[in-house]
Amino acid sequence: MIRKLLIYLAPHRAKLALVLFVLIAGAALESLGISLFVPLIVALSATPGSTAPSGAGVFSSYLHLFDGVPQNLKVQLIILLLVGCILVKNALAYAGRFLAIRLELSAIRDFRIHLFDRYMAAPYHFFLSRKHGHLVSELFDDTVLGGQALSTLVGVLANVLTVTALYALLILLSWQATAVATVVFAVLSVGLQWLSGVATRIGTWRRSIARDLVAYGSEVLQGIRQVKIFSAETRVVEHFTASAGLLSRANLRLRSVGALAQPLAETFAVVAMGIFIMAVVSTSASMAAVPFLVTFLIVLGRLLPIVASINRDVINLKAETTAVNSLFESLSQVPVAEASVKGRQFAASWKAIRFESVVFAYPGQIQNVLQGVTVDLQKGECLAVVGPSGAGKSTVIDVLLRLYDPTEGRIAVDGIDLRAYDLESWRRRIGFVSQDTFVFNASIRDNIAFALPGATSEEIVTAAKQADAHEFILQLPNGYDSVVGDRGFRLSGGQRQRIAIARAVIRKPDILLFDEATSSLDTESEQRVQQAINRLSKDRTVVIVAHRLSTVVNAARIIVLDQGRVVEHGTHASLLAERGLYWRLYSTNGSATGNVELEEAGVKTGGPRLRS
Repeated sequence: MIRKLLIYLAPHRAKLALVLFVLIAGAALESLGISLFVPLIVALSATPGSTAPSGAGVFSSYLHLFDGVPQNLKVQLIILLLVGCILVKNALAYAGRFLAIRLELSAIRDFRIHLFDRYMAAPYHFFLSRKHGHLVSELFDDTVLGGQALSTLVGVLANVLTVTALYALLILLSWQATAVATVVFAVLSVGLQWLSGVATRIGTWRRSIARDLVAYGSEVLQGIRQVKIFSAETRVVEHFTASAGLLSRANLRLRSVGALAQPLAETFAVVAMGIFIMAVVSTSASMAAVPFLVTFLIVLGRLLPIVASINRDVINLKAETTAVNSLFESLSQVPVAEASVKGRQFAASWKAIRFESVVFAYPGQIQNVLQGVTVDLQKGECLAVVGPSGAGKSTVIDVLLRLYDPTEGRIAVDGIDLRAYDLESWRRRIGFVSQDTFVFNASIRDNIAFALPGATSEEIVTAAKQADAHEFILQLPNGYDSVVGDRGFRLSGGQRQRIAIARAVIRKPDILLFDEATSSLDTESEQRVQQAINRLSKDRTVVIVAHRLSTVVNAARIIVLDQGRVVEHGTHASLLAERGLYWRLYSTNGSATGNVELEEAGVKTGGPRLRS
């Protein structure tokens, strides 16, 4: 996990090197500053004619470093050096912390950008197999925990460097006492390892609860209309409250485990100090050992909070690791769509699109949705696709948009497999309007221009006029600058649909795809949208998927799907004359108007005429 975290620091190598330099310098200065207590105590306790106590190894020279300084200035000089070391050390500590925060925030930014980029490159089916709330949680919660884990790691590194420097000082002061302290801290580490394991298990549990809570809250807010309609407010609040309480208990357990680290470390440190003091007293050490004893205790006392902090951070790191592992697991599981690979550019000079024995099954499904579909679509033709529910009508649009690729067979443009074309250049030639119209919580101007970044006001207005939306837009309080609200709740269904049509045509596509574009509209809105579709269909290639068959009677050609197969094709009149599936669908779907048209086509309805 640490190795993977460090990969994201590669662009920040200079910052990381600076942080390490600051940490090492700070640790060295802290050790140096504390070591000055030995000559300071010696100087304070010195009497006329006394000599400095002898030290071992390096300290032998260190104790005599100030011999040439007059006695009345020695204390002031040592204090000045000690204060200077501590001031510089604290300045470096602040700089190190500031740089570590910058690294943390940079890592969070990089995590989010990389994950979001992977999301955008993922195939469409990936999003259908994942909970929306889980994706949001990964994008905003896990990335923060990843940055925090990195910051915690830097903090642990800083403390380890400080402990190393102070430990070296302890050895110089008394290797025997240091050996005793080492044994005590080794026993302490065993207990802390157990706490770390507990923290990891609780962290995994907490992460699962947090993800589910975010997912549930997100789903409820997205479906708030249904919650209100079915008076489910109390029920969803109770469910959310129970989950939030469970998350609170998980957080409490996690923090309780982390809180054990400091008292445990303090207890063991006090035991180590007591053993050391008793050892000194039992050996009847002379007063000459007092400076070393006091300094040793100062160092040990300084080590106490640092060791406790390391232990606490390690436990927190174990808990954060669960989120980090989840983040990296998500990154590894997000597939990259093959369609993202660059291919040949799609030109506007194409002549025909052909479905060649196209078979398709959704990922993870056995049953085919399309079975051997073969259809020709000539440039400039209006093709309608109809059939009963579940026949595969919308799937035809999906594979044409390349949201999915055929399982077998292919879609060819002038004999060239559609997969050979650059996906972006292909989709630039397509305008798409669906039944479930999505508009952003932004201005109408921004919603229309979403398909054509940098569109001029003239282009936006022209597209709105083509979609029969200009008139109602001008009646809004702020015209084209009116904000439509979340999912366009300030607009009617027909208005949202016309905004979607304007968005589809603003980049002047060759091909227009309408997937049940009028099925959820009232009669008046349907007529307005249908009029816009009829106008836009001139001089363009159009594919209309429709449930209301009255909207496709003017199509040049109609294909009828049933259980994924093309069972009929022809014009409206010829299909009625065949008295097949299309005739049955139309007679059921058409009402009075439909029956009149059936009779005018020379087909008996087999029942009484309905009154108009």
